[in-house]
Amino acid sequence: MRKVAAASNGRSKRSRSASGRWLAVVYILLPLVGLGIDFAVSPVIFETTPAAPLTVLSLLQRDHVSLGTFRAHEIETGLNRLGRDDYLAQYRDTKPNALTISVFASEEGKPRTAALAVALASKLKDLAPSQALKLQDFLEASTAFRPGDVRALQLSLSPAQRRKFPVDWIYVAVLEEGKGGTDQDYYKDIFRNMMKLADQEDIATLVIPAIGHNWQDDNAPPFDTIFRSALDALKSGIAPERIYFDLYDQWPTFIIERAVTSLNNAAEELVHPVAGEKDLNHRDLRLLLLLLTLCLGASAFVARLTFRAFLIISCAYTGLFLGSAGAIGLFTANLDPGKRLIVQVAVYTVLAVAFPFIARWKLDLVFGPQEPS
Repeated sequence: MRKVAAASNGRSKRSRSASGRWLAVVYILLPLVGLGIDFAVSPVIFETTPAAPLTVLSLLQRDHVSLGTFRAHEIETGLNRLGRDDYLAQYRDTKPNALTISVFASEEGKPRTAALAVALASKLKDLAPSQALKLQDFLEASTAFRPGDVRALQLSLSPAQRRKFPVDWIYVAVLEEGKGGTDQDYYKDIFRNMMKLADQEDIATLVIPAIGHNWQDDNAPPFDTIFRSALDALKSGIAPERIYFDLYDQWPTFIIERAVTSLNNAAEELVHPVAGEKDLNHRDLRLLLLLLTLCLGASAFVARLTFRAFLIISCAYTGLFLGSAGAIGLFTANLDPGKRLIVQVAVYTVLAVAFPFIARWKLDLVFGPQEPS
């Protein structure tokens, strides 16, 4: 009987040991699960990456062209027109999408519709008459439109209608005629307000035509002001996922060339310098999750990794990671971004591997045990 009991106890211990090992593996891999979720939500490695310079030929060959990634937002452009049947067809599977139109403020506060707003009303009248009336009522009912405002109107299109016109929100930017050519702050305010709305509604694709630009009007804002203000208003880590600069395909060729030059200038001024730093998207979070896995793995060699131990080690290493970030920043401030990142990763890795031994340190090892009085 004793032999049977001993054998049973041995099997039970081996079973608990195997179960404990499997749980330890699960705890070690949990940060990688979090890392995978973060990549799934924001599948961008570098916050900013420039693409090749834009050309008129590339616009003619493809319906949309990438300008790179800026502050974790994809930047695209293309030649298009609201009247086309395939307008924004490449974004049918992204949702929600927002289209920007512009109106001009008047002294009475009621807006005067610009050409793009008229074209939108015409398209909606043919596609979804009820939504055309909704837009008309929205523009006519308000008497408080002021220059610099951005108003949002949500469309209610059926799946079949949205397939033909994949837009869920209309952003109405209120402009002042003749203003914007030299006053870039005016356009910056408009796009800052627009990006706030896009973040609130978690917009996937924000379509921005050259609002306010009229190539036949010398007082109209130039392309440079529009494109640079829009890019400068973007912030990392918030919607929209993508900006699409909609260039009118009926412009004369020399105007399209001027728009291409302005987009390239904006990318050269804003995107390329930041891309040179190659800052990782969600850098601190992703480094922490990756190196926490290493820390848990190293700790498992010297301690039994229970759920309680997992929580204690995770919290302690997170505190060590965040606390050391400021010190590393002080010593690496004069290094270029690439070398600074290498130093950071090296220090965090050493801390992760050495964590089981650091956790055992006591002040008594330095100052000696306190003598009894």
